[in-house]
Amino acid sequence: MIKTVTRDAFAKINLGLDVTGLREDGYHLLRMIMQQIDLHDTLTFTVKEPADPGSGGAIVLCDESGLTPAGGDNLICRAVRMMKETYDLCADVEIRLTKRIPMAAGLAGGSTDAAAAFCAVRDLLLPEVTDRELMQLAVKLGADIPYCIAGGTRLAEGIGEILTPLPPMPECAIVLVKPEAGASTAQVYRALDALESYPHPDIDGQIEALAAGDLGGLARRCENVLEIITGGSLPIIGRIEDYFINAGARASRMSGSGPTVYSIFETEQMAEVARGAFLQTEMAAGCRTFVCRPVRGYCAVQELLMEVLMPEQKKRRSSEKEFLAVIPDAMPTLDDQQSIPLRETAFLTLRKLILTGKLHPGERLTEVRLGKILGTSRTPIREAIRKLELEGLVAITPGSGARVARITEEDLQDVMEVRSALDQLCASLASQRITEEEKKELIRSRDAFEASTRFGDQQEIAENDVHFHDVIAAAARNRRLDQVMTGLADTIYRFRYEYIRDDLHYEELIEEHRVICQAVLEGDSETASRAARDHIDRQRDYILSQIRKMQQ
Repeated sequence: MIKTVTRDAFAKINLGLDVTGLREDGYHLLRMIMQQIDLHDTLTFTVKEPADPGSGGAIVLCDESGLTPAGGDNLICRAVRMMKETYDLCADVEIRLTKRIPMAAGLAGGSTDAAAAFCAVRDLLLPEVTDRELMQLAVKLGADIPYCIAGGTRLAEGIGEILTPLPPMPECAIVLVKPEAGASTAQVYRALDALESYPHPDIDGQIEALAAGDLGGLARRCENVLEIITGGSLPIIGRIEDYFINAGARASRMSGSGPTVYSIFETEQMAEVARGAFLQTEMAAGCRTFVCRPVRGYCAVQELLMEVLMPEQKKRRSSEKEFLAVIPDAMPTLDDQQSIPLRETAFLTLRKLILTGKLHPGERLTEVRLGKILGTSRTPIREAIRKLELEGLVAITPGSGARVARITEEDLQDVMEVRSALDQLCASLASQRITEEEKKELIRSRDAFEASTRFGDQQEIAENDVHFHDVIAAAARNRRLDQVMTGLADTIYRFRYEYIRDDLHYEELIEEHRVICQAVLEGDSETASRAARDHIDRQRDYILSQIRKMQQ
């Protein structure tokens, strides 16, 4: 068993940060407006069977930049270890980290990496665990981590773990400046506790501005009580803020306990010009700078897809209502949405719409509109479309943009030849190795497929067809074969869906499943293999005829 997943871990800024009290255990009570930005680290997690099962498995972190503290006390390793101990997991876990977010900067660089670790282990080994359960566990490791799992724009209260979704931050660009000097969070809070009183930010006013989509109103209320302390000890913070306000920023404030300063501009061009000019000043010596955008919430994806895809879909579908109905089914679940970056959400949604035939071959995917509606730069959208191109689901033509890739005769022949060989091998091996429990599951999956054809829900039919073949593949008990089948699964799904769109094939499919099932149950490997070959050949011939019709 070897599984891999890659996750982006996004930085955050505090649009508003207020300290409202102190708990008996020493934790401070907070009220903050938290906003994710698209500056991110990238982490790739690989899990495999442990070399030493008795140890529970090793945890290995590789950070080529050398910026992240090594060893078991690193937050990433501690998050993985907490997941393994809580859920009694036994696996070797290898993590490769590409670090971009500055450390000790008030941007949650460590917390967001830990959040990625919690989510990755869940995705790889415990898909049934919800984000809410992850967040309840993660707060024991760090108060910022639950927010980093949830993401988006949120009101954070308590010690930071009580989260309320807010309307997304209006479209804008953000310049980050991280001075060379650092700040100790613990010392900043201790110094704040020594003050008799201090002014409190207008958090409620910020929430009202977000609800109204008022960037100016939001920016005017950006305040951070911790800046009273950090700004007093590091005067460069105030100098940086003054510089960017004079350069046209709507707001310029410190994030977290500092020392990073964020400056809000109306456009990316204004932000880039201001950043470029700042880099020519003496203040810029030793500073790291970035231009970012806010990461919006995921409810925008459904709206996004309507905006981008509706014009061409109208040619084929009778109404907007009919098209809207297909979007929610393609969206990741709410828990998934909260833990997956916007780029991945758009990628997964578009991918499913293509695989299930709801986006037709040749339909255009407009990068500019996607970026505009999501309130993000074009880069994450472009990367999502590139991933679809690598999977052969999107074709990108210079001057014409990206379109859903057409199914060609060559593609069909290549995939179906491989699938036919694999399915024959699976059926033959399963006939020899299937257990009594797997026989019962095979019968259940055959019957479920037959039942679904009576109601005509194509997605349910396709999924039951997949399950029928998955049961046979599992009964074959060959890990290498299983890996190859998994790699082809999505491409096969697209062709499978093309076939079941026509309900005239349902009776044939039912009979073919019955023949394969009976042969496997009786241990007749020759008949099972032959039936599996015939099953795939009929699908290939039909889809091939449809492709040729479209080409005429």
